[in-house]
Amino acid sequence: DLLVLPPSFPYGGMENPCLTFVTPTLLAKDRSQVHVVAHEVSHSWSGNLVTNETWEHFWLNEGLTVFIELKILREVYGHEEAQLELANRLKSLRESINHFGEQHDFTRLIPDLSGGQDPDDAFSIVPYVKGMALFSLLEHLIGGEVHFLPFLKAYFERFGGATVTSQQMRDFFLEFFGKSSEPSIVAALKGPVAALDWEKLFKAPGMPEYLPPCDVAPLEAAKALAARWSKAGEDPSALAEFSPEDIKGWSSSKHLVFLDALLTDNEDGGGSLSSAACSRMASTYGFLEANCEVRFRFLRLALAAKTEGAAEAAVSLATSQGRMKFTRPTYRALLAYDASLARETFLKNRSSYHPICAKMVARDLKV
Repeated sequence: DLLVLPPSFPYGGMENPCLTFVTPTLLAKDRSQVHVVAHEVSHSWSGNLVTNETWEHFWLNEGLTVFIELKILREVYGHEEAQLELANRLKSLRESINHFGEQHDFTRLIPDLSGGQDPDDAFSIVPYVKGMALFSLLEHLIGGEVHFLPFLKAYFERFGGATVTSQQMRDFFLEFFGKSSEPSIVAALKGPVAALDWEKLFKAPGMPEYLPPCDVAPLEAAKALAARWSKAGEDPSALAEFSPEDIKGWSSSKHLVFLDALLTDNEDGGGSLSSAACSRMASTYGFLEANCEVRFRFLRLALAAKTEGAAEAAVSLATSQGRMKFTRPTYRALLAYDASLARETFLKNRSSYHPICAKMVARDLKV
């Protein structure tokens, strides 16, 4: 069952056994946030049945859950939607790592929290997507889904009702496939799997060396449209050529690929669109009335371009909900736009946020 919590709930969802808590931002009226439900359902196994032993191994919960979630999306919505979602996750990973810095401890799969760091401070998209990338690598090396899914079933059976560390997952992976007489698996264990530097996989900061391949075909139309907008600049005649037909029939995920192509690879960054272009985009595509995933990306572009009305829309988004995925980047974009407005808005509304969200935004804004 799902329980929709008040708008101040700071996460997309929380996988409490038998009763998942979710944010009201999922009620987008376009079914665009169903992937969050798939994610929380997956947590029934990777998170609830088998749980990371300590917060350093948090990636085992989230990375495996994203890995399974993307497979569910592929089976339910098809290859294109799964690839669009994958592209969105990989973009978010680059942004998060650039936000922290390539060498930052929090960009490791297993961060060092031995100094008493608050795990909330380390929370980001990194364990989700970098963790998914490692499971994708293992699946790739062992010969694909046909061999890897039986391992996952055995993993849940072995560790069900218990906690697990990264090293235990590694050891069971090697143990499980070490029993196979399948020639391709035997060859993989002697070759690419034997060559893995597990310590590096677990503890190297920055982007992973292996990323799951993303089919470019579903992305082409979105990226081509983004290139047209970039080329249009402030030319009124070029901007007048855009129409709602450009994105007719597109899923929300495709809108995100389009906007991501216009944004810099940093959680704090905007883009290079002109104010005129952002105004035209808002009126043509209705992005200021779209779901939160679309809206907060568009607002990053609009605030960076100093677009009229963007600040008011950003304040509305930041104060109408407290999901940190949207609230923190929106406040940081507001900070770059008008530091006084960002801080005044937060201080005025601070008591309406969940304590974790309030703490993190206060740190972002240095108040």
